[in-house]
Amino acid sequence: MVKRISNFIFWTSVLVVAFFGVENWLWSRYLTQAFKTAEAGVSRRTGPRAEAEARAQADAGFAWWLASQFGSLEVPANREKALLSFLDRKRIKVYFLLSGASSAQQNRRDAETTARWIAKYRATMTPEERADLRARLNSDAGRAMLQQANAEFQSLDVSFRGGVTPAVAELLTTVAELQKEGPP
Repeated sequence: MVKRISNFIFWTSVLVVAFFGVENWLWSRYLTQAFKTAEAGVSRRTGPRAEAEARAQADAGFAWWLASQFGSLEVPANREKALLSFLDRKRIKVYFLLSGASSAQQNRRDAETTARWIAKYRATMTPEERADLRARLNSDAGRAMLQQANAEFQSLDVSFRGGVTPAVAELLTTVAELQKEGPP
């Protein structure tokens, strides 16, 4: 009788351990695949609609990130701070260091998302925002900031500079348009 109970307990324990082992293995495979898919940015759907949805998700995520850094983007001063942060030499260095931890494809997508945000901001700037930003960039401190940002950017690796070309092009277009408009 004791032997039957011992055998029962032993085999029940083996089955429970086997069950949890298989369950654990299945979950780890599922989660690993899910993270690989998310990390690679792979969508199971393709086509223009899927690409548009992916861009919209990236833009929403980027706007959320900016809002977490600078406050609500509904406030013009916060949008201005966000734009000027791309010209901060310390942040340029941080963006460069962070890019080393991402794939070239992810860096390209991030640069394109940043470029879309800058272009949208430039298109939706109010006249007051334009005047304030123009005054800031045309001041001595603004010119120094632009020179420092340019020096920092030029000192970085060529592959990084090439990867962020879309964002830099939009940023330079914005600065050039503001400077072209003349003094406030």
